[in-house]
Amino acid sequence: MTRIITLGLILAMMLSIASCGKSNESSWPTETTTSEVQSDVDPDITTITFAIEDCYVDDNYLKLFNEELLKDGHKYQLKLKYFSDSEGNDYFKEIETELKNGSSDIAFLGYIDGSNGLVSLLNSGVLLDLDDLISSEKGKTLYEAFPKAWWEAVKINGHTYSIPNPTPVTIGAFAAFNKDYIGDDAIEKWDGSIDGIYDMIKNVKWNDADSPRFKYCLSYFSFEDMIGCDIQNGLLYDHDTLKIENPLESEKFINYLKVLEQMKKDGFMKKTASYYANTTYSDEEEDLKSGKFLV
Repeated sequence: MTRIITLGLILAMMLSIASCGKSNESSWPTETTTSEVQSDVDPDITTITFAIEDCYVDDNYLKLFNEELLKDGHKYQLKLKYFSDSEGNDYFKEIETELKNGSSDIAFLGYIDGSNGLVSLLNSGVLLDLDDLISSEKGKTLYEAFPKAWWEAVKINGHTYSIPNPTPVTIGAFAAFNKDYIGDDAIEKWDGSIDGIYDMIKNVKWNDADSPRFKYCLSYFSFEDMIGCDIQNGLLYDHDTLKIENPLESEKFINYLKVLEQMKKDGFMKKTASYYANTTYSDEEEDLKSGKFLV
């Protein structure tokens, strides 16, 4: 049980430091590759092989991570096995083979939009039902590492076969403040809400009428990080209450839109800004570089 708990935390932590974007194509595997592991470690230390797709973790980070595991008293070292996501490769079939023959101990299973790979793996019998583990005293550390709503979200047929993926949340939305106009006290008092941003920018003197105070640089945003919900297939999924409802009946969603609309009316953001599929950072790059923004 202890090993499984540790593997779960390893998965969550390693995905948090993985670089999952294709900014450096030369670093990406074009075929199955395996990270290096220390050859002079204690023979009592167990090597855990983690199969992963479409990510690259710097070997220096992996080395540091393994050193920290040992310092914390965990008799494990992590080895990463990368699988190419190039055209013609079926990642989930490769993972099924990996898990069946014992070549890998754990595997990265999401996020892949529109894929039934996880269900296929479940039907193949290679996935462990984690219900008993996460409800036990030994599984408490793993279970409490994620919000309850996340555990509910990864269930299939009412059972838990995978650990929530924290990567999209850690990447999520953030705010940048122009400290030439907004002081540390105001920034520290910000509660993370859109209302808080509005209150902040309307109380600051701003003489550049050609540059909106608020740059809404979000592209295909799910609203998850700001108000804990996202919209799919015309329905709003509330991550906090686990309710599914009409977006126009969601008080917090409507309030979010009202605040943005008021910012437009006040001239604090572009009239053309869309609240869901907006311009990206590159479109605002010059203003951001020259400090023509408050938030």
